[in-house]
Amino acid sequence: MRWFREWNRESGIRRAVRIAGAVALVASLTLVSGCSMGLPTSGPVERVSLTQNEDHRVYIDPQGPSEDAEPEQIVRGFIDSLPAGPQSDGFKVAKEFLTDAARKTWKPDAKTVIYSGELQISREADTMDLQSRQPSRVTVSISYNSIGAVDSRGVYSAEGASGSSRIELRLVKVDGQWRISSLPDGISISQSGFFQVFRQVELYQLADSGRTLIPDQRWFAWRQWRTLAVRELLREPANWLGDAAQSVGDGAIALAMDSVPMSQGVVQVKLTNSVMSLTVDERAKLIRRIRLTLGDGSGEYRLSVVDDAGQDLSNADENENISIDQPPRHLYTLANNFILSIASNNIVRLGDVAGRFDGAVGMAFTERGGAILRPDGIVECVTKDTDACGTLFGGNEASIIREGIDDEIWAVSKDSSQIMVHVNGQERRFSASMFEGRQITAFDIAPEGSRAVVALGPKKGVDGGRIVMIGISRDSNRLPSGLSSHPNTISNRSNIVSLTFYNESTVVYALRDAGSGYQQLSPGPESPQRLPEDTRELVAGQIDQTQSLIALDGDGMVRYARASLNASWRVLDYQTDAITSGW
Repeated sequence: MRWFREWNRESGIRRAVRIAGAVALVASLTLVSGCSMGLPTSGPVERVSLTQNEDHRVYIDPQGPSEDAEPEQIVRGFIDSLPAGPQSDGFKVAKEFLTDAARKTWKPDAKTVIYSGELQISREADTMDLQSRQPSRVTVSISYNSIGAVDSRGVYSAEGASGSSRIELRLVKVDGQWRISSLPDGISISQSGFFQVFRQVELYQLADSGRTLIPDQRWFAWRQWRTLAVRELLREPANWLGDAAQSVGDGAIALAMDSVPMSQGVVQVKLTNSVMSLTVDERAKLIRRIRLTLGDGSGEYRLSVVDDAGQDLSNADENENISIDQPPRHLYTLANNFILSIASNNIVRLGDVAGRFDGAVGMAFTERGGAILRPDGIVECVTKDTDACGTLFGGNEASIIREGIDDEIWAVSKDSSQIMVHVNGQERRFSASMFEGRQITAFDIAPEGSRAVVALGPKKGVDGGRIVMIGISRDSNRLPSGLSSHPNTISNRSNIVSLTFYNESTVVYALRDAGSGYQQLSPGPESPQRLPEDTRELVAGQIDQTQSLIALDGDGMVRYARASLNASWRVLDYQTDAITSGW
């Protein structure tokens, strides 16, 4: 859970700076063995997660159109003015570059496309006035490399981000000055500019079991992020979560005023009085979720919640402590014929498995036991003392296994047609038809158990591969009951060999046969991640009581990056066949 950010950070004197270069433009709708090395033996307990960098935000003071500007200059000025829209001015300056008719119809908040690299702006065609022999209408094209988009609800997706994109703007003369008369709804923004003017917010959704919360990652314009966050929290969860999360009040509860202001250090939320139709328990959970969402996971700030009749609900959650379930994990390895448990600076041999799992290709293990994926694809059960306890999934072959919550062992069938789970002596199988026959190359379960991230191979004639997120629905006993049928594409990267939830918000993935990968606040834009060469397995767990990313390479070397994804990699173990993180 991210640490509480200062609430008055947005106040104070704002530096007004003009940004050189394009950061936004109009967007198209179509768009260890027995020996350990380098393991720390002291240090404080730390909770570490990635957060958006908000300490160095640049504030934009855009200029309106200059006198007698050429069409290309008008388009460039329009582009330069757009970042101020989501950040502060609501596109007031940007609309000065439009005709009166275009101002009334353009919907800039409909969609935000994120691009990388430089923009290319060029004049495409002129329509000449026969009398003056001067251009009366001009078409200007803008080309860029799209990497993803945020919709009107703040949900990020890389779906349809096909790289090179092109849009056209049409300009006409108004009182002798060029103005944009035709443009598609939405905007686009550079990846670096996006992080300056959009704020990453976790909506704390209630899992369908009612017993834990799910972080639903959104990206909102800075100028009204609290209002948008509460409004979306009161709506149905993101489509990709499916039945994994509950809606509240059947959509009847809404904001009673179209803003969530902060006055004298108090965040003020006013709801419609339909909130009183909820039970006491439902109301407590809702206020708790609002508190955590607006506090970035912390409740340590001043929040006022009332309904439109003046009923004070601010303390409705004083006895409610629901949160995201994420018990600390530590590392288990299969190394030198032993299953080892590595917690803090203690390395414990759990048992000798010599001759039983030679060439193992995967493992899933907790303090209660787990499973080993043999090279023949059979998943073999092992007790906490590493004794054999039979085969899982009816002896059907699997390609991947992962631990879930509690005693869950998840597996992907060899043909990628099913995702299976074994828990409490029961086995459940779910169709993977939503992946359209693609091969599943990597898979992981989120810490709270209600989301999964899945790497998919290419589909002939369609694309080269992708990474998606889906929701996992659960019954009142928290047993898995289904998978969302609407996966959200979070990356169009292919050739993914492994991926993991580093924490509840951040996913890290490794490219096959490379010393690099990517990280992202998911769903969100990705950033490069340095990894050991030939990484073939990634897991996350606590090393010396500190959250760490752990990598296994093709030579059996285990390394870890402690406390930060930017930390240097240290050697932990060698001669290792498989690694996993478990409770």
